[in-house]
Amino acid sequence: MEKRLIESEALRRDKNVKSLKRAIAKLPEGKISYSLTKGKYYYRILRNGKYVSISYKNEKDYIDKLIIRQILESRLLDEQNFLRIDKEYINQIDKTDKQYEKMLDKYPEFEKLLKDFYKVNDLDAEKLLETDIEDEPPFKECLKFRTNDGTLVRSKTEGMIYNELLRRGYIFRYERPLKIYTGICFPDFTIVHPENKNIIIWEHLGMLDDPTYLKKNTEKIIGYIRAGYIPGVNLIITWESSDKVFDSKEMMKVMDLYFN
Repeated sequence: MEKRLIESEALRRDKNVKSLKRAIAKLPEGKISYSLTKGKYYYRILRNGKYVSISYKNEKDYIDKLIIRQILESRLLDEQNFLRIDKEYINQIDKTDKQYEKMLDKYPEFEKLLKDFYKVNDLDAEKLLETDIEDEPPFKECLKFRTNDGTLVRSKTEGMIYNELLRRGYIFRYERPLKIYTGICFPDFTIVHPENKNIIIWEHLGMLDDPTYLKKNTEKIIGYIRAGYIPGVNLIITWESSDKVFDSKEMMKVMDLYFN
């Protein structure tokens, strides 16, 4: 199951990498920097090894395309890095599975010992979500969308995910604090798997068109990985942008993949 999830995630990332490369190839080459001063943007492009100022009024189309290229190149780098991690993880699973199978083939009675050891049916799922971290999520004024049980969330998409988790009867928390190497963060959803009681966190990225938002969340996901939350295993990452909507059909596919 674990390997299948990661392979599915790696396949998705590989498609994203190819799609991003095709999109980037259609855009003009070049490097651009920009700054915002007193409500006005200033742009500079790299020419002959030096950054020189350029007028947005005169070069609007060119500047817009360079900015789009910069954003897509950043996304491409992230996808390539995560794809590399997925492939390395799959290779490690293969090695571990071979060692595991070899041991059980030699000592078949060990399989019952393992099953007894990993029994979790009597665990209290609610206790698994207890935390002694008292920090609260920032920007509470952004909690504007009410779910079916009255909880306020930050977007319609989060509300859709919340209500489906609620409908399925899963034990979960919204924005439960989690300590990672960069500090305290608040994953959108922390969920107890209904069968094996493993903790899964779900991060939905809803503003990938925003470079600052993308950079911040990329750093957070790296923090999740360092804390032991692996994409495709116990870390769900979904996203949407101005040209890609995360709808209920896609949400159901994700839930069925991870929880059924």
